[in-house]
Amino acid sequence: MEFTLHAARHPDVAQALAVHENRLTEGLADVVTTALAGAGRRPGLDPEDLARLLVAAFEGLTARRLVHGDGEPGRPRRAPGAPVRGRRAGRGVRSTCSSSLRSGPLP
Repeated sequence: MEFTLHAARHPDVAQALAVHENRLTEGLADVVTTALAGAGRRPGLDPEDLARLLVAAFEGLTARRLVHGDGEPGRPRRAPGAPVRGRRAGRGVRSTCSSSLRSGPLP
C-alpha cells in the first residue's frame, strides 16, 4: 500500500509498477485460463478482467487484515499461527466453490 502511494507521487516508479502489474495480470489470466480449460471450462469473464478482480480482492483483503487482523472490526485479533475455532471456521469458501463446480460447464 505504501509503495503504491509512493508510485502515485513518482511517475517513473508508477511506470515500473504498471509494467509489473500488467505482467502479473497477464500471468494470472493465463493460469486461470489453463486451470479452467483443464477442467473443461472457460471463464465467464474476460480472463484479464478476472485476473484484475482477483488481484484487487487479494489487495483489499490484505489491507483489511493489516487493520483488523484475522477477525472482523471490533473483534480481538487472533495471535499469528493460532488455530481458527468456532462456528465460522471453514464456512463459505468451500460451499461456494463446491456448488459452483457442480453447476456444470459454462455455455
